[in-house]
Amino acid sequence: LERLRHRDRLVSVRRQQGRKAAYQVRDWVFYLAHDTPRHGDRPWERAHLDHTQIDLFLADSETGLALGRPWLTLLIDAYSRRVLAFWLTFDEPSAVSAAMVLRRCVERWGRLPDELVVDDGAEFNSTWFERLLTAHKVHKLTRRGDPISGNLIERLFGSLNTRFWHRLRGQTRPTKNVRSMSPEVDPERRAIWTLATITPILEAFLFDLYDSTIHPAFGDTPRNVYAARMALTGERDEDLVAYDEAFFFLTLPSTRSGHAKVSYEKGVKINGRHYLASEFRVPGVAKSSVPVRWDPMDARHAYAFVLGRWVELHCPSLRRFPPVSGAEVAAISAEYDQRRRRLGAARAKDSAALAAFQVDAKKAEAALLDARRDRAGREAGHTNAPPPLTLVLPDHSIGDEAEAASIGKLPADDGDKRHGTSTKSRPPARDPLEVFGTY
Repeated sequence: LERLRHRDRLVSVRRQQGRKAAYQVRDWVFYLAHDTPRHGDRPWERAHLDHTQIDLFLADSETGLALGRPWLTLLIDAYSRRVLAFWLTFDEPSAVSAAMVLRRCVERWGRLPDELVVDDGAEFNSTWFERLLTAHKVHKLTRRGDPISGNLIERLFGSLNTRFWHRLRGQTRPTKNVRSMSPEVDPERRAIWTLATITPILEAFLFDLYDSTIHPAFGDTPRNVYAARMALTGERDEDLVAYDEAFFFLTLPSTRSGHAKVSYEKGVKINGRHYLASEFRVPGVAKSSVPVRWDPMDARHAYAFVLGRWVELHCPSLRRFPPVSGAEVAAISAEYDQRRRRLGAARAKDSAALAAFQVDAKKAEAALLDARRDRAGREAGHTNAPPPLTLVLPDHSIGDEAEAASIGKLPADDGDKRHGTSTKSRPPARDPLEVFGTY
C-alpha cells in the first residue's frame, strides 16, 4: 500500500510540476544495471565526464578587462572519486572539450577508463568523439534525463563553488540579486584572475588539496582509496594508452567539412586564421582542398595533409605570441580565441550603430537638398520677373479726379503668377542637424 501511495505521488508530481520536480520524490538508484555496482568495482572501471560554467569572471591578460566566465570540463573516477583530468576554456561545451580532457587524462595517467558515463548532450553523440572512444575501447554509458546518475560529478561542481570559486575576487554570487548589487561588488569590474593564472591554482586544488582530503563516502582520502584498490585489483597494463603521435592526431579536431581550400598567398583558413606552409607553394597544391586539423591547446600550429603526408602549419598573425611555458600555451590560446569572439560581437554592435548613423545622415542630406531647391526657386523667380511698372506723369497737373482714381487702381504686379512661382510664404526649412540622434 505504501508503494502504491508513493507511486501515485510520483505520478501526480510529474503531471503537475514536470519531470524535474519528480526527481526529488523518486526512488534512489543504487545501480545503473541490475548486475553492475553503481560506481564500479575498481578504479578506471567507470568514470564520469561533464561540463559546468564556473562562478568566476576572468580578465584579459593584456587589457585587464573582463573576458567572461569560462567552462570547466571534469573527468572523475567513479570508484575512488579521484579527479582524473580537467579542461578549462572559454569555449562552450563541445566534443572538442571532451576530447581535450581525455588527452589530458592520457598525458597524466597513461590510460583511459573502461566505461564513460555522460549525459545526452549533442557533443557526446558526435561521430568524431565516438570514433575516439571506439579506437581505445571505451564504452559510453548515457544517462538520458537522469541527473541523479551523475550525482558524483555534480556534487564536486558544488564543492568547487563553495570551497574555491566563491572565495576568489570576481565571483558571481552578487549577481544572484542584481537589484541590490552595487558597482563595487560587480564581478566584471572586480575580475583580476586570468585563465593562465587560475589554471595552476585549480590544478593544485583538485590534485593536491581535494585528493588528500577525507571523503565522507569512505572516511578516507580519494588518493588512499585509489592506491589500496589498485594494489588489490592490479594495474592492468593491457589498458595503458601511449601518448604518441597516433593518439595525438586522433584528438585533433577538424573543420566542419574536414577540408580547407589552399590559397597560394594566404594558405588555408581555419577558425578565422590563416596558416601557411612551404608545401603550399608546390605547383598543383594551390586552389586544392586538403584535409586539415587544428590543436585547441596551441593556436599557433595546425596540420594539413599535403603531398601524401601531414605537414605542420604556422599562423603568421600569432608570431607575437607571448614567450610562455608549455603549460600556459593552452590558456593563452583560449584567451586569444575569446578575445577574437568578443571583437566580432563588438563589430556587429558597431555595424548596427553605423547603419543607424547612415540613415540619419541621409535624412540630413535630404533636408539640405530641399533647402537648396527652395533657395534656387526663389532666386529664379526674382530674376525672371518683369521690370516694375513706372508711371510717367505729364508736366501739367491732373485735374480730373476720375483719372487720378483710375491711376490708383492699376493692377498689381503678378509676374510671380505668370512665371509659375508663388508669393506665399513657405514654412522655414528644418535644421538638418536636428535629425541626428545620440550614438
